[in-house]
Amino acid sequence: MALDDHEVSDDLGRGCIPASKVFAGLTAYQSWQHSHNPGGPDKPFHYGFTWGPAAFYVLDCRSEGRSATFPVLGRDQFNRLRSWAESPAVQESDVVFVVSPVPPALLPTELLRALAQGLIKRGGMLAGLAVGLVVGGSFGPGAGLAAAAVLGATGYAVGDEVFEEWVDPFLLNDVDLAERWDLAANQVDLVRLLDLLFGLANGTVGSTRSKRAVFLLGGDIHAGTVHSVASLPRPGRPDHSGNPIIYQLTSSAISHPPVDQDGYEALVAGISGESRLAKLAKVAFPGGEPPLIPAENKLAPWRTTGPAVVPTVIDRLAEFAEHEGPACFLLDPDEGRNYVAQYAGLIVDRTVGSANVRRISAERRVYRFDLAIEGESSSIRSSFDLNLDADEVVPILDGAAFETVDGPATVTRGERFEVTATVRNTGAAAWGSAHDCEIFSGPWAGKVQQVDGRVEPGRTHTFRFLLPAVAPSLFRIGLRMRRRRGSNVVVGVFGGGSHSVDVAAAAGADVCQELRDAESLTRRRIAALRQDIIKLGEPTASQLAQMAGLQAELRGIEAGQAAAGC
Repeated sequence: MALDDHEVSDDLGRGCIPASKVFAGLTAYQSWQHSHNPGGPDKPFHYGFTWGPAAFYVLDCRSEGRSATFPVLGRDQFNRLRSWAESPAVQESDVVFVVSPVPPALLPTELLRALAQGLIKRGGMLAGLAVGLVVGGSFGPGAGLAAAAVLGATGYAVGDEVFEEWVDPFLLNDVDLAERWDLAANQVDLVRLLDLLFGLANGTVGSTRSKRAVFLLGGDIHAGTVHSVASLPRPGRPDHSGNPIIYQLTSSAISHPPVDQDGYEALVAGISGESRLAKLAKVAFPGGEPPLIPAENKLAPWRTTGPAVVPTVIDRLAEFAEHEGPACFLLDPDEGRNYVAQYAGLIVDRTVGSANVRRISAERRVYRFDLAIEGESSSIRSSFDLNLDADEVVPILDGAAFETVDGPATVTRGERFEVTATVRNTGAAAWGSAHDCEIFSGPWAGKVQQVDGRVEPGRTHTFRFLLPAVAPSLFRIGLRMRRRRGSNVVVGVFGGGSHSVDVAAAAGADVCQELRDAESLTRRRIAALRQDIIKLGEPTASQLAQMAGLQAELRGIEAGQAAAGC
């Protein structure tokens, strides 16, 4: 059980609630809920425990004594949290879950507040833009513009009063803001918490120098969300490059839209480089640099279902990264600019979250994570592997094992023959149209068979290649699995190396000419690829893979020419 405000009253710990009500609510919580928690009813409302290879800590963000330097957790709770992190049980754990009823990542609170205030204080139509476009609100842009026009016509001063009356109730209410981790006054505790969690993730906290998978679990906001939190490299800061990402899952058994769905979608979609928020920031702060930054997207792709999921951030995340920069924002713009959060999705249904964790390797600390936020009519899901013994811990989505590769031992030139490969999906994610099997060596290099349909983890798929017999001697046909983005951009080769089948072909009268033609074509393809690399200045991973395949193809052709005496 975790203590949050509605165990007593809305905005517990921040609002003005009678002391008698607080005492009664906390007494009931302690008797009926906290008494079932590890540690017993007389222990603090924050506590830790372990379950198999996982360690958990449940935070109390509501009832602990606070100060300006420990505004969310209080000094005593943070010291207990650090002692827990350094304890033998946690040091021996591979997976860490920290429960924070109020999620550390939601929206860029200080940016939105400053932006709305800046626009509204400029008056007139800008007030309507701020209310209608930045905040969204239940009334939308049209009503926001109308409100600004009416206020301007009556000579009303568009300033703090308008901000408090029109904007705060929809997104930036002072009492609700006070509990946000990224509020300027609270960022010192946010950075302190994330420093500790990334220390656990990278094996720099405590005595055991091993990496861990770290997750944040939250609620409170009455919606389901998924974020990644990344540690940015900074001089004089601890090095988190070995495990730079932790994940936050948020769910709620009750729901109400924080703002209208369209407004929230536009708001989240706008958190990127030269987007709507950045353009409005240039109006609000003339000559100033909008406090938005780009960041590389390393979040595992999340599969979504249902109409209530925001599409612009989830389904088009790759498009954002390619054209505008991902939907991301700084968590601590006023306290060092060390951490950035990135949206993966939002559900405004009632939601429940689940995390299925299992170790899949006896030799290495490789775990598979099946994560989900499920709503009444929609869901956000992801499955990926993490190798905690790797130099850099990043999500591993794809895996393959070639079970059989078959082809004829000999063929006659001019005929066509079939090569089949049965491959098992050993990864965490399903295969689809973005996955294919490629021949990367021999005269048939570059031939591709795309996955037909959907191949779930653990299932097999058979690829069939129908090839012309052109070579007079023994050729080795190399096969490998690839993943693409779009129609022809290769983003990864997977499957633990190449797999091959040997085919011998009988000689024919025109073999040497065919081999010379094949050699000429391959050399032209190599030259064109080199020109593309020169233009970019540095080869991409897909270009390096293409070049290796072409060079292997050329060596195969040259071997065929030597065997035929050409």
